[in-house]
Amino acid sequence: MKEWYTVAELVGLPGLPSSDRRIRDRAQKYAWSARPRSGKGGGLEYHLSSLPDDAQAALARREA
Repeated sequence: MKEWYTVAELVGLPGLPSSDRRIRDRAQKYAWSARPRSGKGGGLEYHLSSLPDDAQAALARREA
């Protein structure tokens, strides 16, 4: 299972906002672990352990 996720991969997950901007706001508010995203466009990737439990469970189901 992956450990790092982009905002686009997190949009619409349970327990998370449904817009890119609101996810970035929440990540900043709760100081989620982040790293620079490689590749074009830049941005950040967020660590799985920083996400709410509902979102972590949804990602686990998605990747199973």
